Amino acid sequence: MQTLLSLPLELRSEILTYVLTSCIPAPSSAASNPRRTPLVDISLRAWTCQGVLYLPNNPSDNATALLLTSRQLYIETKDILSRSASANTYLLDVIFTNERALCPTWLCIPQLTTRVDTVRSNFRIIGGWGLETDGFYYYDTSAFAVGPGGPPIIVWAFYALLERFLMCGPVGALNIEGDLFDHDLDRGIIVKTLELNFLSPEDESLLAPEGLQRRWFRERRMSNNSPIWMHDPHLNPLSDLSLVVAGQMRPEWLLIFVSKEICKLLSSRSQPFQYAALLYKRIGTIKFLLNGQLFEELHLGDILSNLKMEDYASKQDAELIEECEERRKEVGFLSVPVGAGDCDDRLVTLRTGTQVQGEKGDV
Repeated sequence: MQTLLSLPLELRSEILTYVLTSCIPAPSSAASNPRRTPLVDISLRAWTCQGVLYLPNNPSDNATALLLTSRQLYIETKDILSRSASANTYLLDVIFTNERALCPTWLCIPQLTTRVDTVRSNFRIIGGWGLETDGFYYYDTSAFAVGPGGPPIIVWAFYALLERFLMCGPVGALNIEGDLFDHDLDRGIIVKTLELNFLSPEDESLLAPEGLQRRWFRERRMSNNSPIWMHDPHLNPLSDLSLVVAGQMRPEWLLIFVSKEICKLLSSRSQPFQYAALLYKRIGTIKFLLNGQLFEELHLGDILSNLKMEDYASKQDAELIEECEERRKEVGFLSVPVGAGDCDDRLVTLRTGTQVQGEKGDV
């Protein structure tokens, strides 16, 4: 009887590549595992991480078992990992559930490494603000609600999700003893390309009408205490508003919101540069996609080279900009022609032929 090691090398390499790049299925909903919980095991710059709900079990990579099987498989597996781009591509599924929390699930981790070629993340919107929740959310209001002086919870949730990955990698809860805020764990994850792909649901009749974008966001911004339709008699009748409250968020709205917030983070002078520095030091390019079609591409090296240090009042921020430039050179991130990563162009024509208007202030 033939064994894996008795097969021809070419065939065995195909099998090993298949194993390394195999994926688990995405969950049908966040409620499929009600034991999801925030992870507060290390110190993060994000103001809160309660808007991200992780699985209780530690995700496993595909390479470890092969590397530990035998010396021959170790050598052949390492060879595939070193020359195959697909063996260095991570796949992440993120459910934005009931407009309250991000629920990430790692579907494919070929190997644990600090140098990742591509992280492909698919964002699915399931449920809506007006729907009943299943009770395991930390916040009982829309994640877009405006807080006391800070950005909405959804902004911190996205940042916390990205920050934890760039510091720890695709791992679950860490076994750390003592005061968690004393543990500044940082494994220094580097990502050449980060893809954020926002997906439409199979049943698009669940989506809010296209023309309600401004009002949709306005209702949710005011939802900390109560929706504004409860105390503003000048709004349209409740029958019209039911579409705003219960309609599921359109994926292009979330895409535009996230891209704006990332652009604001990368170029804003109104906040400490240390928040943006993490992205500049660790990520080469960020791609925004809608249903797999390229919507916008940000080359962080280009944006960084256009920043003017004299615009930053803090000497520490100016030094951080120089530090980011040096770090990008060290990790091999190359600059691109000026303009290729413009953060100010808000009118984008999708490859599907649809135009999405995203003027400043829309969301």
